[in-house]
Amino acid sequence: MSIPFKILHGTLSALISAILINYILSMLMKNLFKPHVYIQSMILSSVIVLGFPSLTDHFIQIHDSMTPLQWLINYITTSDIRLKIFFTWLVTLVTLVPAFVMLQSHVSLNTSRKIWHFLIFLIITIPFKYDPKFVKIALAGIIPLFLCIEYIRFLKLEPVGSYLDSILHSFADERDLQGPLIISYIYLILGISFPLFLYDSPVGLVSLGVGDSLASIVGKKFGRYRWPESEKTIEGTVAFIGSTFVFCEMLKSSLNYFENTNWYKLFIICCLSGILEGNSILNDNILIPSFMLICERLQNLCY
Repeated sequence: MSIPFKILHGTLSALISAILINYILSMLMKNLFKPHVYIQSMILSSVIVLGFPSLTDHFIQIHDSMTPLQWLINYITTSDIRLKIFFTWLVTLVTLVPAFVMLQSHVSLNTSRKIWHFLIFLIITIPFKYDPKFVKIALAGIIPLFLCIEYIRFLKLEPVGSYLDSILHSFADERDLQGPLIISYIYLILGISFPLFLYDSPVGLVSLGVGDSLASIVGKKFGRYRWPESEKTIEGTVAFIGSTFVFCEMLKSSLNYFENTNWYKLFIICCLSGILEGNSILNDNILIPSFMLICERLQNLCY
């Protein structure tokens, strides 16, 4: 098993174990101790905040003489490229993310959501070409981290659960609001990650970071002609096809992505994916990258 998949498997196992411990504790507190709600919430938060990292040491075995955290620090600091990527991400996190949150009230919900899509495209596409293993390791850690955030938000665990609930609800769309879970951002990171994990393919980045974003913005602002039995517009589909094809060609020529895929194959893939995006009622963050990856693999096998 590769190191990124070891990390993904280990962190998910640690998170599931921490959640199971919390479930047992909550049952015991409910039936035996019955502490104050705030105290109960703090106990459950402590298990996640302290127990989850501790459990990762048990489930992740990468180096015999190092803990996973020690190995990760050593792995990053022994490479100039990885240090540059790490500090680029860190600067982005502490500057652009708070700025986008503050500016969110000045733009529409749809636009603010798509800005996040495009930001992820920018901060992953170039680093992945220089050090794909490091980017995969980062994504393998982000997936369980997002699940952990959603767990804390869903239960509103003190002291940050209510704050997370407020922030994430401000970016939730109508599908997120239909149920108790806000899962679009988790689907987004999954849709971007697994094409990279499996085949080093940027189709998730292009389809969600560029195509889906522009399709939604153009469709809502300029769209007049709708697909049958759909709220999505043909203008949005044209924007999806055009933008994904242009960016695929740019990535192919400048960063050597899609090395085995000719321009006409890319155009066919973008057209099929755009038509599906315009007519689907399922979550685009999972469906479109999966479909686009399948099309890419089939094109490479058939020609």
